[in-house]
Amino acid sequence: MMQVTAGCLWMGNISFEGNEDQPDVSEAGASGVALDNVAELWQVDRAALKTACNTEMVLINKKMTPAPRPLQTCRTLRDSMARSVYNELFVWMIDQMSDVLKTKTGKMNDRQPFIGVLDIFGFEFYSDESLIPKGGQVSV
Repeated sequence: MMQVTAGCLWMGNISFEGNEDQPDVSEAGASGVALDNVAELWQVDRAALKTACNTEMVLINKKMTPAPRPLQTCRTLRDSMARSVYNELFVWMIDQMSDVLKTKTGKMNDRQPFIGVLDIFGFEFYSDESLIPKGGQVSV
């Protein structure tokens, strides 16, 4: 959990250089360190991470070809990747807690179970043992 969260935070330090229409991920200074750290923490290929930050695959002549994205799109994508990964971590945590409540404690009729989770969007409360059904959605 700590590695995933740390990687999300490091993503914000990845910056771009070049022109507005065809920016490239900066590999110098803090941006290069951030790129290295995210790749290591998330255990992904550094080159693939860099490519994911500034290119998209488009179909040209029946072949998928990488194409550069505009600078603002690159920034939005970088931030969206961090949010998506963090969201998946949050959903995984709720799923794990749900499994524990279902299997380890039974119905917990003699107690009032409470789990509070603080995330970047606020403090969410989950009472009873029905945090989230397998494959369901998190509800606040």
